[in-house]
Amino acid sequence: MRSIPKKQEILLDEEMDEQEFVEIIDSFYKQECYIYGIIPEYEHQLLNDLSNNFIILNEFPLPRVFPREMGYLGYVKDSQKRYIYEFYLRSSTMDYLIFSRLMYQNNRAK
Repeated sequence: MRSIPKKQEILLDEEMDEQEFVEIIDSFYKQECYIYGIIPEYEHQLLNDLSNNFIILNEFPLPRVFPREMGYLGYVKDSQKRYIYEFYLRSSTMDYLIFSRLMYQNNRAK
């Protein structure tokens, strides 16, 4: 019989600084983490900060946005936890954001 994984809820203080936030993330992401997201075109500063580290998988018009804005679907491997706080700060303006320990791999049989 398989055991059920334990779940833990961590409440984040509204006035938490970057160091405190990263320490909490480090408590369960011991090594690198992957951040998947759809970054809206209007997040110019975030896209500039990520520069070559954000791997764009797809580019498409965002639904429900007027005037029409583009969105960039992709991921960043955050080994040093340099970007995780920036994504956290913008999480209220970005519709889709996922943090993961593993990189998605397509394992289709050939």
